[in-house]
Amino acid sequence: MDHVKTLLKAGACVFFALVGWNQYMEYRAAKNWPSVNGTINGIRVESHTNTRSNDNGLRRTETRYEVKARYQYEVKGMHYTGHRISLNSSTHSYSSRSSAESTLAQYPVGKVVTVYYNPEQPDKSLLQR
Repeated sequence: MDHVKTLLKAGACVFFALVGWNQYMEYRAAKNWPSVNGTINGIRVESHTNTRSNDNGLRRTETRYEVKARYQYEVKGMHYTGHRISLNSSTHSYSSRSSAESTLAQYPVGKVVTVYYNPEQPDKSLLQR
């Protein structure tokens, strides 16, 4: 049984290392992505509540608030819709609604924003890099 646990832990470590490496490489590439102007056409705060139990059976409920954006931009005559504010989605996940709303206030509907896009896949974009 200990052998199985060790293999599972090793597999999880490899998985998270690969995911982390891919995110790191995307982060590095995004620093050089070109930019265009875009327009915010939707933004909202969503709440997600999770209940977890610890080893002692104690239950803990946590609510997280995420800022969800929608923006339009154009690259070489093609129109795109973006949703990502940044590469790290946890950057826009908050433990309080007021913190999420302060990010929300930065992107009012109709605001012209700088959109950074992947030149090889223009449908992949960010507002912050």
